[in-house]
Amino acid sequence: MGIATIGIALLMSVIYVILGVAKSVGEEFNPVKAVSTVLLGLLIGVVMYLTGQPVTQAGIMEQLAVYGGLLYVIENLIKAFKRRLE
Repeated sequence: MGIATIGIALLMSVIYVILGVAKSVGEEFNPVKAVSTVLLGLLIGVVMYLTGQPVTQAGIMEQLAVYGGLLYVIENLIKAFKRRLE
């Protein structure tokens, strides 16, 4: 059941990428950004798995929301940090 934590995080990162592509009208698809987002989702899932976050049927939607929020916050922190270094 613990591996499902990683799967849920990956699912949320794929949904996040799809939503990002859908909102980006007129912009070219950037596979590097998409893959980095999915890898970040994988990392979040692995950390949650290693810390013993349980997966319950009632909690799956909550976990999707939490992982989506974590993706948003961490991704934007990384972008802000990179822009400050440039």
